[in-house]
Amino acid sequence: MGASVAVFAAMATEAFINDFSLMLKQFAPHEKDPKLLAANSLLPSLEAKVSLSVKYELLYYILALGPFPKGGAIWNNFDLLIKIRNNIAHFKSSVVEDTFHTDHSYSHKVHREIITELNNKKLLARDVKHSPYNWTMLLDESEPFAAWSIKTAQEIVILMCDVVPESQFKIAFIPLCKKGSSLMGGNRQL
Repeated sequence: MGASVAVFAAMATEAFINDFSLMLKQFAPHEKDPKLLAANSLLPSLEAKVSLSVKYELLYYILALGPFPKGGAIWNNFDLLIKIRNNIAHFKSSVVEDTFHTDHSYSHKVHREIITELNNKKLLARDVKHSPYNWTMLLDESEPFAAWSIKTAQEIVILMCDVVPESQFKIAFIPLCKKGSSLMGGNRQL
């Protein structure tokens, strides 16, 4: 369950920024705020050209008039969530160093790094250095990891919503960011 939850949580962060762009486009003719107008001009041109992380960085920079607070837990967790999603969805075994262990199991360097980081966060059901199992099985057996994935997506969305300037767009868009909305998991409590 955990691997699937992580993939869908990461997809939700991508859907958020795409929905933000689409809804902003609809409101742009009526908006006067220069930050929203700048975001409206930039986001559509970035759609297929830059990574999701870069989209969040640029949108935050435009709306907050400053850099994304990268050293904080929200960015670090988001970055790890996207790394996990990318390694599940886009993994290329031919470009990764394999390590074979004496028990005939193996692990990829990048997967070991992810597992180590998740172990450090105490998000896996068991502490492992390497596993004879597929690394996504370790994710699947961990409810704390699944909950962390959802919370990570929610936190990045809330942070972005918090920097949207007061406007008609914000009045219409921000309810999607509130607890209880479908985007934020309905009435589900983490």
